Amino acid sequence: VKNRVSKSYRIVEIDNKIRKRRTKSEAKIMSDVKRTGVRAPVLYDVDFEEKSIVMEKINGSLVKDIMHDIGEDKRKELAIAIGENIKAFHDGDIIHGDLTGSNMILIDDNLDNISDNLAIFDFGLGKYSDLLEDKAADLLVLKKSFQSIDYDIAIQTFDWILEAYDSNNQSKMANKIAEIESRGRYTH
Repeated sequence: VKNRVSKSYRIVEIDNKIRKRRTKSEAKIMSDVKRTGVRAPVLYDVDFEEKSIVMEKINGSLVKDIMHDIGEDKRKELAIAIGENIKAFHDGDIIHGDLTGSNMILIDDNLDNISDNLAIFDFGLGKYSDLLEDKAADLLVLKKSFQSIDYDIAIQTFDWILEAYDSNNQSKMANKIAEIESRGRYTH
């Protein structure tokens, strides 16, 4: 169960509207993500009065917790699965908004078939956009989150993610990510 907690600093009526809108938005995005073929938790119930979402609990390990523990071959396989999954929901004009290794799970720690056992969740900051800028910013958040775990592993892993994301337009996306980074907002 994900509950949107009331913020005491907001006016009650405004807080209720914001929490209801965000709950509705996240539930819709989760449903739409599943339609793109990406593994996300199954929605069981959405309660707009309580501003809560009841969803499937997915067992496994967070990607951020296993990056160090798996060999290079499995890390590459995981990176490819991540890139392909992100590409799938980006092709549906869905932006995650908080792509990190904490919002991805390797289901049941299954390293035998990573591409079928990767789940992405927590679309609470998600939105719809067809802009290259928004998609690149989504990927940049992921890159920076991986760099905060292990910079050396992150560079190679992110290259594999980008390669799998879109082998045809890789340079276009890589250039847009570099452009955003150069603005200084996302620098160390």
